[in-house]
Amino acid sequence: MPAFSGCADTQTFFLAPQKQAIETKQSISFMGDTYTFEYGDEIQNEYFTNGETIDGFSSLIAVHIFKNHTDPLFVAQGFYDKLLADNQAARLAIHRFSKEPTLIFILTSAQGFELNLWRFYRNPNRDEVIGMQYLKTFKTPQTQAEKDRLKSLIQIISEQFAILPKMPFIR
Repeated sequence: MPAFSGCADTQTFFLAPQKQAIETKQSISFMGDTYTFEYGDEIQNEYFTNGETIDGFSSLIAVHIFKNHTDPLFVAQGFYDKLLADNQAARLAIHRFSKEPTLIFILTSAQGFELNLWRFYRNPNRDEVIGMQYLKTFKTPQTQAEKDRLKSLIQIISEQFAILPKMPFIR
């Protein structure tokens, strides 16, 4: 049975296991940071660092559910095609070891840009695909040295995200 939790000026929807994940501070460790479960609904679970929320964050990990799908590549390809149709540069690849489809794209803003990394894998217990997302914001680099460091950091983040343990969808 869904429960409702009142925030300052919004209502947040939680399923009972998601509410429990919030109460027990379920977390994911990644790149030296701890991401704590802060939000869940019927299609996504969101984990934030340092008490951040959707209203203001520097990074997040989200777990999305794609119901009635069993092919991760089909879901990833659909996502990729939508990005291209919106004139957004993206890269879709199959990870060399896990064989999971991975998607990377960058969105720009006045403050800088956000890196979006996705992994797609089949939930073996249901007819669904899980998409695990890592999003991190960065300030726009000003010098070539900053650009080089950022490029190296993005490569490291991408490699580490690809081996992060698969997260289940909390429902």
